[in-house]
Amino acid sequence: GSGGVPYYVHTLTLVHGGRKSGFVVDQIKLQKSGKISYNNSASDYKIEIYVPPLAAKYVPEFLDYVYGKELKITTSNAPPLRYLANRFDLRDLYKEISTKFIPTDLEIGTAPLYCTLADQLKDFELRDRAIKIMAERMDKLNINSVKNLRPRLMRSLVQCEKLECSSEELSKKVAIWLRLHRELEQEREEALMRDCNGADESRNASTSSMRKDDNETMTDEDFYWLTHVQFMPQIS
Repeated sequence: GSGGVPYYVHTLTLVHGGRKSGFVVDQIKLQKSGKISYNNSASDYKIEIYVPPLAAKYVPEFLDYVYGKELKITTSNAPPLRYLANRFDLRDLYKEISTKFIPTDLEIGTAPLYCTLADQLKDFELRDRAIKIMAERMDKLNINSVKNLRPRLMRSLVQCEKLECSSEELSKKVAIWLRLHRELEQEREEALMRDCNGADESRNASTSSMRKDDNETMTDEDFYWLTHVQFMPQIS
């Protein structure tokens, strides 16, 4: 889990259940063979794995599914559950999300959220699919729906080779996005100032760090290329 929070799981279910984890199976095999050391008893195995904070939030829901509970897949939980299903090698769940749910759910209205969540999970394939969908419908895209996109993602959107939008309309949309982004940054700064009043330094430092990690500040380079879209180079 995130922040060093341990999850105690039933390894027999993860290894032998109907929704077994291929990753856990392989890890236990390695421990039994001595290729990975562990200090637990013969019937208890400790498996450490790092997952991004967003995915860690859904570990309890993911484990409930492994233990047999029905899972309600939504736009918000599909990307992190897809990540966990891939990381732990639960092929049926990964297939359910990737080939059944997402293809029917990912459209112009949901693409901004998919893009943001997939980027946090470093699921670049899903992120780029979402960007492509937005680019192909850029002329119809409600710019308010992408106001939370990080500048780097907004740059990727407006320079996508699938972009369908007139130059004049694109310039208007970028100008509106820049204003909305500036307003969001001002709101974050004001929130930080409020946190500073009456709070101790350690709390302030923690809050400031969290906000900076979650929200990417626009660089001079971002601003330049967003205001010079027609000359923008490819970015990774």
